[in-house]
Amino acid sequence: MSPRELEQTLAGLYFPQLPGFDSPESLIFRWRQKFKSAGISRCLLANHLRRDAGELIFTVEDLVRWQPDGVDAVAILHSRSTEGIAEIGLAAHLALVVDHSVPVSVDGADDGKEPVGDIPQHRCLEVRVTGFEAVRGFTTIGELRSEAIDTFVALKGTCTRVTPIKPRAISLAFVCVKCGHFQAVAATDGRMDAPAKCSRSGCRSRTFALDREHSVTEDWQRMRVQEEPSGDGFMPKCIDCELTRGLVDACVPGDAVVINGVVRAAPAGTMGAEGRLTHNKALYVLYIEAVSEIGRA
Repeated sequence: MSPRELEQTLAGLYFPQLPGFDSPESLIFRWRQKFKSAGISRCLLANHLRRDAGELIFTVEDLVRWQPDGVDAVAILHSRSTEGIAEIGLAAHLALVVDHSVPVSVDGADDGKEPVGDIPQHRCLEVRVTGFEAVRGFTTIGELRSEAIDTFVALKGTCTRVTPIKPRAISLAFVCVKCGHFQAVAATDGRMDAPAKCSRSGCRSRTFALDREHSVTEDWQRMRVQEEPSGDGFMPKCIDCELTRGLVDACVPGDAVVINGVVRAAPAGTMGAEGRLTHNKALYVLYIEAVSEIGRA
């Protein structure tokens, strides 16, 4: 695969519909220029990349120190957390596997660069950001309101409950039972819809079989965090946190934890007339999509 093809492949993983990611005005391009410098790329490989888990771990101080001119990393994390984290992840991924990677010399000569062939090239690097509390302080659970949705926050409290680890779908592969055509459907927050019809020209089949071998899943777990008692006699508030991949199974009930993550909203479940749990499309509950977790804090 040529460097240009690799760039397009990685860009499609982070942003399926991303125009002009290599424009000099784009944040991805500007972050990449920072990360591709020899000193920072070596630092990423040595101190921030967990190859076994496919994760990049940053502190907020790291991002502030490396932020491009005119870019406020803290503001981007707080107000554009999903896009901002993906931009940083793609920029670092490109800097490591395209800009920093070079073929290993046949004669064994040291070219001054480390081989990075074991960095995944067909899935995203998971970006973990810690230390947001150092720049914005902790947010209490009681302070979370509707205006906090999709913002980045830091919480601390006590883990009171964890669910069993479950596989959550990232993308599911389907095979048309009529013509055998393969289709992959991306899942959003573990939810997806099967294809409405076969995408092959001339085939009108609407019946598909799930191809488990080519479907992609990730580990998923839910944890409930209770805030520290305030001493005013009120019951401490709780909130659910969703953990994925390397964050699962990191703590047990009773552990003090620090969570950096994004505030999300999900439809609230209500009990219908027939005793069945249904989703109320007008009522939502807040939860935290954890980006990093420090257990036993």
